[in-house]
Amino acid sequence: MQTKESYTDDFALSDKIYATVYLRLDKRYDIQMREVYSISGLLGDFGGLSGALTTSSQMLVWFIVHKFLYAKIATKIYRTEKK
Repeated sequence: MQTKESYTDDFALSDKIYATVYLRLDKRYDIQMREVYSISGLLGDFGGLSGALTTSSQMLVWFIVHKFLYAKIATKIYRTEKK
């Protein structure tokens, strides 16, 4: 704050005033907003819930398929047989 202005009242105690309100109008103002996010709101900001679900399911399928692929390769290399 660059300038300070003090305000004084012109009231005496004998005037029987119960409340005084001072209003100051300022050209500068701040707007502050607060938003509470949930997980779905956060995912929506990163590309939508459907995109997030698609990506997570693709990663899960990729992981499972590679596990089966490595198991199949291991059975071919080491010639394991079912009992």
